[in-house]
Amino acid sequence: MKTFIRILSLALVCVLAMSLMACNKPAEPDPTEAPVTTEAPAETEAPAETEAPAETEAPTDGFDWTAYPEDFSAWTIGDMKTYLTNKKVIGNDDFMLVDMGAELEQMSADAGFIYIDATGFTVNDTIIHFDAANEAGAAMLETVRSQHAIVVGEASVPMDAMLGAFTFSYSNSLDEAHITAIIEAINALAAHYGITPDFIG
Repeated sequence: MKTFIRILSLALVCVLAMSLMACNKPAEPDPTEAPVTTEAPAETEAPAETEAPAETEAPTDGFDWTAYPEDFSAWTIGDMKTYLTNKKVIGNDDFMLVDMGAELEQMSADAGFIYIDATGFTVNDTIIHFDAANEAGAAMLETVRSQHAIVVGEASVPMDAMLGAFTFSYSNSLDEAHITAIIEAINALAAHYGITPDFIG
């Protein structure tokens, strides 16, 4: 009987000891739960240096614009002659290029010229410039803008295009390639200076 009591007491002491050990031992994670891991914060990389955007060159059509005024409003009839010559629109030695004279005053214009194939009549251009700073010139520009024609009294001269203070007549030409070339030249001029023709056809 004493032996049984001793064994029982020893068993209790062992259970107690094991219980104490269990209390002091760190708790093991429940195998059914996902282990909680604490990762070291990821090192943040310094933002990559972005290269400065490459400078874009101004668009160019391959034409040398350096000989012309920077502002289209400063263009003269001489500039227009040079431009159309360099664009191969005018300059045929077999054609006539005639500066307009007394008729300019009647139209309130300050300069103009006619380029014509006097033999085959394949080309017939009239290009006139008005002084927008002049009251009569500005009024005629407004007339051309609204009526697509230079109107003097009962006379009317149709115009095919208007860009800034310049008006152009070319539809009397029979050469379709020439008409296409002058239209392209006017559009290239407008695109370079960032302006829009009042009308063009």
